[in-house]
Amino acid sequence: MKLEKFLKDTSNRRKYRVDKTFLQDVIRVILDYQPTDLWEIFKRSDEYFEGVVAVVENLHDEKLIKVFKNGKFILTPKGKRFANQLIPTKVPKSYKIEYNTSIPSPLQKILKKMNKVYKEVNPKDEFEQGSLRPKAAMKKVAYAIHRGDVAGKHLVCVGDDDLLSLIFGMTGLPKSILVLDIDEDILALVDKYAKNISVPITTKLQDLYKPISPKYRWKYDTFFTQPPDTVLGYTLFISRGVETLKKKPGMIAYGGLTPTGCPRGGLLEIEKINQKMGLLTTDYINKICEYPPLRTEIKKVEVPSYIPYPPNKMWYVSDLVRYKTTKNTKPYYTKVVKKDIADYKVDALKYGK
Repeated sequence: MKLEKFLKDTSNRRKYRVDKTFLQDVIRVILDYQPTDLWEIFKRSDEYFEGVVAVVENLHDEKLIKVFKNGKFILTPKGKRFANQLIPTKVPKSYKIEYNTSIPSPLQKILKKMNKVYKEVNPKDEFEQGSLRPKAAMKKVAYAIHRGDVAGKHLVCVGDDDLLSLIFGMTGLPKSILVLDIDEDILALVDKYAKNISVPITTKLQDLYKPISPKYRWKYDTFFTQPPDTVLGYTLFISRGVETLKKKPGMIAYGGLTPTGCPRGGLLEIEKINQKMGLLTTDYINKICEYPPLRTEIKKVEVPSYIPYPPNKMWYVSDLVRYKTTKNTKPYYTKVVKKDIADYKVDALKYGK
């Protein structure tokens, strides 16, 4: 199997460019975890889902993998030769480690309470909602507390289907918390449990297609958001969050973003827009925000018939990105936005070449 032909054929399948490094990332996961499946590759690699599906399809059609009835697959002898040609030097398994697995004891206690609360969240497709797994939310909160971005701070949750506001509130560490969300059910759920929390939590109905209400602009220290993994969706939520922060350097922003749902070119465009907003990236924590396999962006991508769907395992994992404001920080979007913030096909066509 000639590498150049394989890459060309794979790229043509879904009109998404797959290069050698992309392919190597996928093959590494197969080598490390076989028998494995499509969902494990999504979880373990740093590559866009359209391209990953195309790679698996081409591996199957070229008889480089053998797929079992349960959807798991292994490299065939031909596939092993192809993999050894592509990755001649392997990372020893003894060096493989898992990051971000611990939750501090105070948050373990809060997790027991929140497990019940999360059952009351009903994600809505019209709002592109998809709540994190409760443990993942705790890891996210723990990291922000560890970095000094919570205790004694005024916080904003720009969208809160993950219910971070309640978790932060239960720690007793913030001075205040503001929740901005378009979903009245989420706001009502937060209000319901906020009554028994000492930290003041304010909820506000907010359509993020529109600028933030003047009442809540330029007043907060830290904001958190988990936007759609599109260029427009991510940068819009970050921009709206910037509107809430105090107009001085050193304020903090957290966003959840994954290369599984955003092409490389899209990730680069996000960096460019963030720079225009005057945001400094300080931390990038890989694969920390895990989602349950209920509804995620894969519903917009067709998978081969030999891949069981829907998945019954956790596979969609977001990275956590931390930003710090500078003297030049300003919102990128200042008016109403009318384009679809969750059009993944547009991103694939525009940034996947």
